[in-house]
Amino acid sequence: MFEVKIAALKPYYLLTEDSFQFNVSARYTYGKGVNGIAYVRFGLINQEGKRTHLPGLENKTSIQDGVASITLPTEDLRGKAGKQSIPHMEGCNLYIAVTALETASKSFIQSDKT
Repeated sequence: MFEVKIAALKPYYLLTEDSFQFNVSARYTYGKGVNGIAYVRFGLINQEGKRTHLPGLENKTSIQDGVASITLPTEDLRGKAGKQSIPHMEGCNLYIAVTALETASKSFIQSDKT
């Protein structure tokens, strides 16, 4: 069994920045890092709490020794939000969902964060 955590490098995301960076941590309950794949999905949550998935921003990256580093370019986020009729992202929360798949046993764990 293992757990998955999402940790942003900053506790906020300014749309004036070039990108948003965060790490995915996948560790067994006894502390050793997992090797596998992280499937990442993004969405926005508006002021009323409505969550909108942003198709096309999905990311698949390798988890090595329990860590995966991921960068979401702001330009990509703006483009996909516009296609979902969300022209103004100011005031929205970024939603991140991760499914981590361990390559050895093919077991997976899901985690999300706003």
